[in-house]
Amino acid sequence: MTSKCAKEEITMKGKGAFCFTMVFCTFIFFACGVQRSYYTSFVWAYYEPDSLTLTIFDETAFAIKFIEEGWDDYCYRFEQDSKGADKEKFDSLCMRHDDFGYNTYISWPPPMPNNFLTIDLKSITVTSDADFDEAHPAGTPLNDITHFAAISPAKYIRSGYRKKCHWHRVIKNSSSLMKRYVFEGDTKLRLPEHFPIDKRLSECTEEDFELLMGRTNKGTYQVGLIGWLQFTQKPKAEHYTVTVEIVDSQDKVWRASENTANSHSWWSKK
Repeated sequence: MTSKCAKEEITMKGKGAFCFTMVFCTFIFFACGVQRSYYTSFVWAYYEPDSLTLTIFDETAFAIKFIEEGWDDYCYRFEQDSKGADKEKFDSLCMRHDDFGYNTYISWPPPMPNNFLTIDLKSITVTSDADFDEAHPAGTPLNDITHFAAISPAKYIRSGYRKKCHWHRVIKNSSSLMKRYVFEGDTKLRLPEHFPIDKRLSECTEEDFELLMGRTNKGTYQVGLIGWLQFTQKPKAEHYTVTVEIVDSQDKVWRASENTANSHSWWSKK
């Protein structure tokens, strides 16, 4: 039969072991660089782009990027912790996307930063200086023979943070472009909160261009990436210049051109 003193000693040892475990776990938590921050919206920050660029991967595929000068971690942006007019701007953008009431702790470092453009897109038009066929001479829109692939959390946000994407099902009906750059590319893009946009440009609506992609970490080739484009057929010319014109939600027109001779095909193999 255990004495009262023995029971108290066992209890004290148990409490001591528990305290030690908690201290040890706390130490490991912070030693491993894991932190938790509270967010009232899914989007953490909005950034203002300076220019539009194209990155040619091969003869038919290319990426669209909005970039900021310098692309460092101190670019001008609006975020939850902003003050004054900047905070008002952030709140108005959250309201525009029905992004309020998220109220969730996020562990750091995150799989993908939820930073997006201050602008949404109204339209994307692709042209070329080469003749593709009789129906698509040089300078005419190529949207009906251009496939667009991107990801966006807009559906997740507008569902009240309930609807999620089942990527293992999506792959069955995905285009080769989506499979190439999302399924075989960066796995960080395949988050359950992100849904694919995978269709011809001529079939896209403004809803498809809302909260595209999100800014990834500095130093990766996907910084500023909003989506991929691919022609479904090739022109007769070996090299040609592609031009993308984007009209944003503020009716500003953005243009970028690039020649296919300046390809970065080594990226497409990643």
